[in-house]
Amino acid sequence: MRPATRNPQAPKYQTERNTARLTLVKSDATSLVFHLDSATDAALYDQPLTIEITPPSGWNAAKIVVKHKSGASIQVHPAERDGHSLLRVEIPPQDAEYAITTSP
Repeated sequence: MRPATRNPQAPKYQTERNTARLTLVKSDATSLVFHLDSATDAALYDQPLTIEITPPSGWNAAKIVVKHKSGASIQVHPAERDGHSLLRVEIPPQDAEYAITTSP
């Protein structure tokens, strides 16, 4: 019997996840802006955090864009949980602001 393999990065990720806080900064019909606060040291904790987004019902998932405040685009991955559509993005565990937007 082979011993179970454990991801050596799992404790890092759990620490990042448990100390991270998301704050809604702005919300309107076509955008959401949130701020990620991370209490970890970016030099030691570098595993991207997975954020799951349930877009408003009127938004077309194919037209949703996520960007860092600097303007850099973040890749969006369509997913499903319990029969509901959602989007996943991976972002670094650093204090930063992100915008989620859609176009009609």
